[in-house]
Amino acid sequence: MNSFSENSNPEKELKQKKTATLTINKELTINELFNFISKKTNYDFFFNSNLPNLNKKVAVNVQNASVSTVLDIAFEGLDIEYSIKVNDIVVRQKGTRSNKQEKILITGTVYDDTGIPLPEANIIIKGSNKGFVTDFDGKFSISVNPTDILVFSYLGFQNQTIIVDSKKTTLAIYLQPDVNVLNEIIISGVASGTSRKKLSVSVSKLNSSSLEKAPQTSVSSSLQGKVAGVSVNSFSGSPGSSSNIVLRGSTSIKGGNSPMLLVDGVIMGGSLADINVDDVESIEIVKGAAAASLYGSKAANGVIVVTSKRGKNLTTGKTSITIRNELGFQKVANLLDLSTSHHYRLDPTWLDTDTYTKYQFVNYPSDYVSGWDPRITGNRVEKDDHYQDLPYRVNNDLQEQMFNDGTYITNYIGVGHKSEKTNLFVSFENNKNEGVVIETGGYDRQSFRLNIDHALSDKINISASNNYIRTNNDFLGGGTSAFFEVASTDPDVDLFKKNIDGQEYNFYPNQWNTQFANPLYDLWKKESTAAKSRLLSSYDFNWKLNSVISFKASYAFELEHYDNKILSPKTTINDLLPNYIDPSADPQVLNQSNPFALSYTGGALSKRNYKALNQTFRATINFKKSWGDLDFNGKLSYLNEDNHFESTTTSATSFILNDFPIFDNFDPTTIDATDFRSDIRATNYFAIASFVYKDRYILDGLFRIDGSSLFGENERWQNYFRLSGAYRLTKDLEIPGIQELKLRAAYGTSGLRPGFGDKDETFSINDGIASKNTLGNKDLKPSRSAELELGIETSFLDRFRFEATYSKTKVTDQYLLAPLASHTGGFPYQNVNAGELESKTFEAMLNAKIISTDDINWEATLTFDRTRQKITKLTIPEYRTGPRNTFRIKEGETFGTMYGVDFVRTLDQMQEQLTAGENINDYSVNRDGVVVLTSDIGTVNEKPFVLVDENGAEKVQKIGDTNPDFNLGLNTTFSYKNFSLYLLWQWKQGGDLYNHTAQYLVRDNRLGIIDQIHTRPENKKTVDYYQALYDADAINGYWVEDASYLKLNEASLYYTLNDKTKSFSNKYIEEIKIGIIGRNLWTLTNYTGYDPQTGSDGFLFDNFGYPNFRNYSLSVQVKF
Repeated sequence: MNSFSENSNPEKELKQKKTATLTINKELTINELFNFISKKTNYDFFFNSNLPNLNKKVAVNVQNASVSTVLDIAFEGLDIEYSIKVNDIVVRQKGTRSNKQEKILITGTVYDDTGIPLPEANIIIKGSNKGFVTDFDGKFSISVNPTDILVFSYLGFQNQTIIVDSKKTTLAIYLQPDVNVLNEIIISGVASGTSRKKLSVSVSKLNSSSLEKAPQTSVSSSLQGKVAGVSVNSFSGSPGSSSNIVLRGSTSIKGGNSPMLLVDGVIMGGSLADINVDDVESIEIVKGAAAASLYGSKAANGVIVVTSKRGKNLTTGKTSITIRNELGFQKVANLLDLSTSHHYRLDPTWLDTDTYTKYQFVNYPSDYVSGWDPRITGNRVEKDDHYQDLPYRVNNDLQEQMFNDGTYITNYIGVGHKSEKTNLFVSFENNKNEGVVIETGGYDRQSFRLNIDHALSDKINISASNNYIRTNNDFLGGGTSAFFEVASTDPDVDLFKKNIDGQEYNFYPNQWNTQFANPLYDLWKKESTAAKSRLLSSYDFNWKLNSVISFKASYAFELEHYDNKILSPKTTINDLLPNYIDPSADPQVLNQSNPFALSYTGGALSKRNYKALNQTFRATINFKKSWGDLDFNGKLSYLNEDNHFESTTTSATSFILNDFPIFDNFDPTTIDATDFRSDIRATNYFAIASFVYKDRYILDGLFRIDGSSLFGENERWQNYFRLSGAYRLTKDLEIPGIQELKLRAAYGTSGLRPGFGDKDETFSINDGIASKNTLGNKDLKPSRSAELELGIETSFLDRFRFEATYSKTKVTDQYLLAPLASHTGGFPYQNVNAGELESKTFEAMLNAKIISTDDINWEATLTFDRTRQKITKLTIPEYRTGPRNTFRIKEGETFGTMYGVDFVRTLDQMQEQLTAGENINDYSVNRDGVVVLTSDIGTVNEKPFVLVDENGAEKVQKIGDTNPDFNLGLNTTFSYKNFSLYLLWQWKQGGDLYNHTAQYLVRDNRLGIIDQIHTRPENKKTVDYYQALYDADAINGYWVEDASYLKLNEASLYYTLNDKTKSFSNKYIEEIKIGIIGRNLWTLTNYTGYDPQTGSDGFLFDNFGYPNFRNYSLSVQVKF
């Protein structure tokens, strides 16, 4: 087989500033001589691997000699001849070059390193503009001159150069993977598939091998901690819930910072939570406006492009089958710290009971066991010292009673096949995720995929991608109030006691607080379910007109049906009441033999369903041409979008009959129905061109025009553009130890479309009466994001790869809801373009192949990012937003800041607000870091002081900032023979989180910090002190916590049996892979809630959400 020297490169230009004469005085082999001459001159050597005398040593002693003189001396007496052609020196064995100039027909096949044919591999005749491509099966047949040199190339593989040999006209070319760019061919945001080395913008990529190390339940959660500049927060641990994904910080003040999503060409309206990871071939993350300019007015938040697996990577005639089964369990990762004591006086005989806590001054019936009982008289009385330091007689862990270990199951089969003209990939997945709360079924998903590629001819092929997904979700009956209720309930109750009518879970388990029903009752009694079906389909027609021009037409759609039902049966308990003998009597007398009476809600039913159909049609003309050292790629494209959405919500109360949950079973006057419909259309045109000169100077430009029905009438069309460039320094400079060094810069724009109805006049209709909501705006524009991106990429020491990117983004024309002071035309509000948001991001990645031997391999990747963002302009009055209006939107303020009152923390602050006659020496800072009167410490009078302004009013100020100092991720894989260990660590430093869960638990004296039972007497605090910190549930600085954490987010240990490890050989089974997998395994944090990765409504605000949980499983995968 032919080969070429390690210094050869078919696209390499003349080495600059190097002499064409040589001085040599030493003995060296022929091969060493070739290398020496190549480094010192402009020449590259080409020769066959079987060239004789390559290792023969020759003595060369010349001064300022020409290259031909040196070679004549070295080849004297050897069976070798050479010819010089411009900058190439072709060396042959004497007698192998044909003297005839007739054309030679060279045929063969191009394969990858595993023997899989490579369709559309490029073949060029070196030094000419002639180029060819292999057919669908990697075959080629070309006519060449006897002196030609052929260069074979394919994205992701090293080029191979072959010298034409008239005696060897049938070739089998095996291209070797380029370890620096394998799986780094980028298809997103560029004119055509581009090697990372030639990319002028920042695009990150995850391939299937990295996703399969610890497969997550969805694509969205698979991004966590793996890519710099990508923030993934699971604000809810509820099975099937989507993660909140933000790329390089926020771009929208109003909210909605999720990136644009594409799956196999389908522009998705839904989330990635339902997409099966086992089907994914790669995920590309296009971060920032510059890289995402190609996607126009929907892409200011960045773009995530998911590509599914296909059959094209198989050998022709081969069928591949993969079966994977995973079985595991889930466990809540952390519990809230709750109080195990109280501050009420105990009855002297309190130890005589063992089912409840007996309080002084309370009269209990003799048969009392637990729960609310109308026969109980009297009330609990607080101790004089108000310390919460007395034990309950019964101390149940109610959180443990509500949480249980759920089952996690994944069954997957994928079948791929490749024939001469057709590729096929079909798969099925069944996933069950029970979650960790009792009386709920969790999340079930079935996913079916069918991908087909078929070549109608050598020039025309068609493709189809189809993914049908069916999900069923059994939510918490009664919603997340169960987490609030279970934490707020005293621990001496019996949650499992039955009601008097035989229903499960005693409705009022706590005698002393009937505000909270039994949290388990709603979970058991009420039904909250959702069924969703999604069909993602795309169909492509590709026509290669010639070697320069090709045409592609695509139609894609996402069809989604959703049905949600919330049911409270007719027998749902509403209240537990005293049963009076005669309710109308005065005074009322309790029926002692049957003291309880139940009231029922009569039931309720709510159904919501929607249908969404998002369609796109795209037509593209692609251009690909080379002129000598200049390579050009370009495309012109037209895109039409048509999105339709309609929904209906119907609700009713008080069933007529039991056990018939239909709307015909209600009084029609109780039925309420609403519906909604939207149609959104957009037309887009764009052009992109990429120029690469001499493989090192890269210039990229694009222009896009978007027209959308969401834009105001006067702003219907919007323009976007990008200009980017890169320079590969190592193509011109030889830097010891550095294999690749590239500098890149880009400037581009993209946008964010307003919501449906934002530009229109809107009204509310109630009982046939219309009221005005928002005034229309013909000048409403999409937000425009303009980004400058600077980057450096390098590979060095043959084992390290480093990337760093700095970006500065300015998002103008923020569309916001503005109050109309004069109620123009009777409208109180109008959507206007009224703000600017600036952000700066630095992100870096370092990959290291630490050890690489036959038996041991160790690779690690470190990611780092830091973002700062500020509201630089706001032309409407500042306002507060988010849960409980905790977050302030204000010009000059950092985006993501919390505002509220705070307590005096220092004596200097206290000094500023002392009144006449008060002495600062009377005050001190207590153990909680707040200023109190020294004489009050440890007494019922100890209370913090609220900061006030110059007028004596409570001072509202900045109390927290949700932006982290930095994020860092480390994923590492260590392999020894058949074993492979994978770990993914995440470190988030800084960034605040408002712990409203903790604050609200203080209201009912249930938070663990109130517990004084193990506190030294001199350090005890009263319940009154903590109630002052609760501050009547006002947003205040005491409940702002540092949300820093270090997490072991993923881990897996696999044992693999296959032919490659020489541990297994079977005619039918290719590989067996057995592993244990863990997810969300360990967290180090000072945050006191369930998890620092939590939030509410997209904000970092902890408000009794479903906690994230750990997952442990066993996986067995077999490939045939």
